[in-house]
Amino acid sequence: QLGRFVSPEKIENQVLARTKLALPMENKMKYLDSFSLKEGSAVFEGRISPYAGQSGGGRQILIPGDVHSTLKFDARIK
Repeated sequence: QLGRFVSPEKIENQVLARTKLALPMENKMKYLDSFSLKEGSAVFEGRISPYAGQSGGGRQILIPGDVHSTLKFDARIK
């Protein structure tokens, strides 16, 4: 399922992803996909706050509008 939050950071492993992206244990992290922002897209970027017992600190992008018109699917990495 495509969400409104994405990260521009390279994800090295699942442990680092869960920690830096502050993902709760309920998030099974089954897939890792690569996307490109379509030119001219309006987004908000910032640091990820601690959440669900994870420290956060990674970078995130919030897509305020329609996700499907903002992102272009590149590849399934995992």
